[in-house]
Amino acid sequence: MLILPVLNKNTNTIFDYELYYNNASKVRKKVFFNDADSSEIIVNREKYSDSSFYHDHNTDSTTKFIRSRSLVYRRPFLVTTKSERDSDYYDVYKIEPIEFQENDVLDNFFGKLILDYLNEIPGAERRGRYVSLENLGFSNILSFDKIASFIHIVKQYKDSPLLDDKLKKANVFYIKELIDFFQLFDFVCVEDNQLDRDTLQKVVDYSSILKTNLFSELNRHDKIASSNTEILSEISYLSEILYDKKLHFITSEAYQLVKKKNSERYFNAA
Repeated sequence: MLILPVLNKNTNTIFDYELYYNNASKVRKKVFFNDADSSEIIVNREKYSDSSFYHDHNTDSTTKFIRSRSLVYRRPFLVTTKSERDSDYYDVYKIEPIEFQENDVLDNFFGKLILDYLNEIPGAERRGRYVSLENLGFSNILSFDKIASFIHIVKQYKDSPLLDDKLKKANVFYIKELIDFFQLFDFVCVEDNQLDRDTLQKVVDYSSILKTNLFSELNRHDKIASSNTEILSEISYLSEILYDKKLHFITSEAYQLVKKKNSERYFNAA
């Protein structure tokens, strides 16, 4: 499962959110296909393991395969999990076609999501994999100039059928796709994974003196949560401008800080 650490600035607590992709559903359990192995992607009857993409070890290789095999027929595709322990049987997910255009950041994010399904072991405890939006490149594509341009166009054409064309001509349509992509997720708080940041800082300080690996891990977790919160608050702010609704799990304080900062930066620029 993919875990998104987020900082709640009201309580100074780091919460872990499990990502549930609403365009994916488990359609079969404990099956074995004669023409498909475990950990396989099947798009229009073509298998990922038979493609040249299979030997490309980049995170986005699965996304590229899915997109390339969906050019003519855009249909839901299948992903098989790993086999059960002591068995050849596996589960099968049906996933809706990719909605966004080619984009390095979203391609990597979607690829990470697909890899999570491929690595799932039915019946076994699911291992959480932390997601850093900054490491995926979200900060790079949400630059000041691009966001200012996006806001300026949305303010002018929000209720116009010309909106998408105007965003595409300005090369900022990907921001709308990014917002739409995040609307496809449910963010479920992992109740047992709440971490008080003040306590965390004391442990980090103590670990730094001992120079243990714990220092690196805890410090990294804190940085991921902080950067994720900034990026998600930014996306939530843009979502409200575009759709009059923000991401539902972002704390009001974090959102209001970003809204105040961005109102001064972007609206003056626009």
